[in-house]
Amino acid sequence: MSKEYKVGKLVYLMCEKKFSIVPALIVEEVVRKTLDNVDVSYMINQAGSKDVISLSDVQQDIFTDIEEVRNFMYENTKRSVDRMVDLALQKEREYFSDYNAPSIDIDVTDKPVQNKNKDVIINTVKQNNLPVTNNIEEKWKFYF
Repeated sequence: MSKEYKVGKLVYLMCEKKFSIVPALIVEEVVRKTLDNVDVSYMINQAGSKDVISLSDVQQDIFTDIEEVRNFMYENTKRSVDRMVDLALQKEREYFSDYNAPSIDIDVTDKPVQNKNKDVIINTVKQNNLPVTNNIEEKWKFYF
């Protein structure tokens, strides 16, 4: 194991399958010296477990600072969102390229659409047993 840890310090294990962060305590440093090299390994105790396991057996990403975990997760999330957006744009170009024409700006003024406040432009709803009509004059003759 190339990274050094101190006994009594916390590490954070990023479990991608369960999408969780598990704190663990470095409880032991094991130094094994041979004629050819020195091998250092660490034993940890994960939060919620009484078992002590070798840190080298951990398959998750290991962090020494919770802010490192936060930044790692933010960056991964950003990359995932960027990939999803890029894929959506790719599909948009592939399937809907004819609909990507530049939009036309229409000048909208403050002029009212109706001639008078009581005018109805189109009435397609039958109300109070009155016939449905699209003609303003016909509609109003039922009221007077």
